[in-house]
Amino acid sequence: MGCLYQISFGSKSYIGITTTTASKRWTRHCRDAKKGADYALSRAILKYGKSCAVVRTLVVVDDRIYLRDLEKRAIAAFKTKVPDGYNMTDGGDGTSGFTYPNNTFSESHKDKLRLAWKSRENKYPNLGVTMSDESRKKMSEARRGKPTGRHVTHTAETKAKISAAGKGRKHTSEALDKISFASLNRSDLARKHMSDSAKKAWVERKRGT
Repeated sequence: MGCLYQISFGSKSYIGITTTTASKRWTRHCRDAKKGADYALSRAILKYGKSCAVVRTLVVVDDRIYLRDLEKRAIAAFKTKVPDGYNMTDGGDGTSGFTYPNNTFSESHKDKLRLAWKSRENKYPNLGVTMSDESRKKMSEARRGKPTGRHVTHTAETKAKISAAGKGRKHTSEALDKISFASLNRSDLARKHMSDSAKKAWVERKRGT
């Protein structure tokens, strides 16, 4: 069950549909206006006041699809789309035919949009660029054989550098205690993946507690 309703402020109106009642939907419209919703109807409510609105039910039906079609027809028949009325779309529960009030954005809003888009272009220079099949193939070949996941296999040279960098490094007593505690509390799953030497050290450390 649903209804087609009309909200009027003088000669301008808004056409809408709802699965509740026109009065309940009107209450929600007023709540949206109070929260600062950027709709033509919301601005009309704030400008003229709730008491100046005329809310009425036009049709009550139990077919949702038919109701959506009625909304489109009513918006066109009553000419309630901005700037002649307060509807910002063609109706039918969608954004088809969306029109911003007065058919324009404010200059400050335009500046914000430009700045946001420029920031995205600087961060992602290839944003919106469609690569050719040839480019995709070259990128695929360039990545082939290279690790892409978390488990990276280091070369012997890299391992030697990591080992050399760690030599002579001393942990504080507090750090050693934390490492020991973490080792003692490893899960069974984690221990399955430990090396033999690590397992032996873990067992010895466990016995020492």
